[in-house]
Amino acid sequence: MVPSAELFETLWEWQDTSAGNLLITDEETALVSALMNGSDGGDEIKETAIWGAGDRNSLVVVLRAIFSWRLDEEQAA
Repeated sequence: MVPSAELFETLWEWQDTSAGNLLITDEETALVSALMNGSDGGDEIKETAIWGAGDRNSLVVVLRAIFSWRLDEEQAA
């Protein structure tokens, strides 16, 4: 765990999705993971992730748009 990290709840309900974890380290770098059932059909859950960097990266742009309300709130404080 990162000591200076701040966790917050989103406006969306994610429990019925395959969403895993989301990390935005600064406003230009993001990591997103998805949870999947194992390929053998068992109960094993696997997690895979993608990351993006740069203020014009599609992943970063979309995540900033989704979470802009929170990022704007933090900048105003």
